[in-house]
Amino acid sequence: MPLTPLDRLLALFGLTRTQVLWRWRRLREEAEQGRLPARLLKWALPEGGYRYTGTIAAINIVLFAAAVAIAHSAEALMGVPVPIMVRLGAWTVPHVHDGQAWRLVTAVFLHFGVLHLLFNSIALLQLGPLLEEMYGRSRFLALYIGTGVLGFAASVAWRSGGLEAIFSVGAGASGAIFGLIGAALVAGRRGGGRLAVHLRGYVTQWAIYGLVMGWLLGADNAAHVGGLAAGALFAGLTRAGRVPRRGWLLLEVACVAVVLASFGLAAIS
Repeated sequence: MPLTPLDRLLALFGLTRTQVLWRWRRLREEAEQGRLPARLLKWALPEGGYRYTGTIAAINIVLFAAAVAIAHSAEALMGVPVPIMVRLGAWTVPHVHDGQAWRLVTAVFLHFGVLHLLFNSIALLQLGPLLEEMYGRSRFLALYIGTGVLGFAASVAWRSGGLEAIFSVGAGASGAIFGLIGAALVAGRRGGGRLAVHLRGYVTQWAIYGLVMGWLLGADNAAHVGGLAAGALFAGLTRAGRVPRRGWLLLEVACVAVVLASFGLAAIS
């Protein structure tokens, strides 16, 4: 039987007319039973896959490209001027103390140079799929955003009160990446068997490499340690699993809303 134009269009989305009709019947049944809002939320934010890992990496690249474009200089590839970074949402201690805590969110997606972006992207693409598979999309996003913010909060607290408070400017995904490492370390210790041993060894290497390189390069190890501790705490308070409860789905929506609102504030500040 030849395919109709409608069949070809549905095939682009991996669907058939039978599947569409079945889903429509399910929607009607759940609407009648009062369960439609929760179902729509799950369909809008489905579990599975590595969607946030790739999305976050893409956002980081786009924002870095925007920073270089604003600088109008090829030299910005190796180091974006500080005023531009602050304009886009990097944090400084005075700004945070002045009530601009949203910078702790926007800074997670910003990078100072192409090498900074490259190193963090490699780590994210190595560790992100592993953690997103273990915890599912909703918890992964909460883990990534939450540990990135708490890592920067630790850095701000560490630098407050000293001379560094005046000159420090912070940005980068490394605090969130150390959050992934901390969560993976706890998950590896909780599990048993050869897979858990391999996981512990793998992420331990990443932790040691990151902290040593951070010390050698003068990077923000306060944010690294803060993110690591926050990730370990997160893993200690939750269990790995693919299907989240409704609360995790709502938290996922809240994380997306906070990120969008933070960049909105950056745009008007």
